[in-house]
Amino acid sequence: MPSMAGKVIQITVRELDVPLFVKATGNNRLDVLPGYDGEIHCRMRAPVISLVKLGLSGNADAISEDIEMSGEIEVGRQFRGLLAKVDIDWEEILSHYTGDIIAHKIGNSIRLLTNWGKKTSAALQKDMGEYLQEEGRHLPSHYEVRQFLTQVDDVRLAVDRAEARIRQLENRYRQTGVDADEALD
Repeated sequence: MPSMAGKVIQITVRELDVPLFVKATGNNRLDVLPGYDGEIHCRMRAPVISLVKLGLSGNADAISEDIEMSGEIEVGRQFRGLLAKVDIDWEEILSHYTGDIIAHKIGNSIRLLTNWGKKTSAALQKDMGEYLQEEGRHLPSHYEVRQFLTQVDDVRLAVDRAEARIRQLENRYRQTGVDADEALD
């Protein structure tokens, strides 16, 4: 993180309209500050759910379009990458602004919503796959794919055998002095 050392990012949660400052230090640390009077290199403003998604996704490219960034955009991108890799205790940070009980309830709600979303997504993918294979017959089943691939292998083997047999016959005709093309006519 040498290029990030000393850089300060201001994050404003849109619903709370309270800025939070994150300063990258030279020893691969991010310090969260309640206030900062120096130069701010990048400003991010986003709904809390977008920041949570970014933190939970583990993918810096998963940023949603409702996150506004200004200032040194490259610093924001680097920070976004760090944020996706870091395990941040958002509940602890939120508790400084809302209190422990509310932060804990919000954290529980987000965890429940995230788990429900994952389960719903998995069930939807499974159901969609079954529909496309069984009901709509738009996709072949695993058995049908394996059967098709086996048939392709059988055809490939038969073609290889036929090719070897043709070469064998050509060699035999060459040894007898008969032109293979004439022999076929």
